Amino acid sequence: MQGPSRQAITLDFTGGNANAVGAVFFSYPVGQESFYELESGIRTLPLLPLDQHQTGFLLSGNNHSDSLNMTTKIRLTGLKPLTTYNVTFQVKLATNARRGCVGIGGSPGEAVLVWAAANAEEPQLIIDPLNWYTISAPYKNRVDLGDISNSQTDCYSATLRA
Repeated sequence: MQGPSRQAITLDFTGGNANAVGAVFFSYPVGQESFYELESGIRTLPLLPLDQHQTGFLLSGNNHSDSLNMTTKIRLTGLKPLTTYNVTFQVKLATNARRGCVGIGGSPGEAVLVWAAANAEEPQLIIDPLNWYTISAPYKNRVDLGDISNSQTDCYSATLRA
């Protein structure tokens, strides 16, 4: 009897390798992309103490509605139909959101959650009856990974930390 095989898929943005990664923004009004300052893509890592010779995937937005969702989607190929897969996520995150600070709608660090999910269907943007973007694929297998706060507690300084 043969045990389950393992296959590791690593997304490494060094050198701009996107591996079919894309950004998805939802829970905001249609046509308000500029107002929400939505930005995404492969960028050189900013500021010290990060290695400015490496790249990462940027997700950025101004959460005016207090409900903006920003996520990446990654297309995996070569999977077999009717097969069960176990998925493990490991995420490295760089953020300037300090711990223990206050902001409109909550802390800029602790009120912004990080989660991961794996779906059989690719998530698509749809427009709801209130003319807001929502997403087609529910994240049934969602795993909460924590929040985006870093270890810095000086609420008046915005040092980037990994």
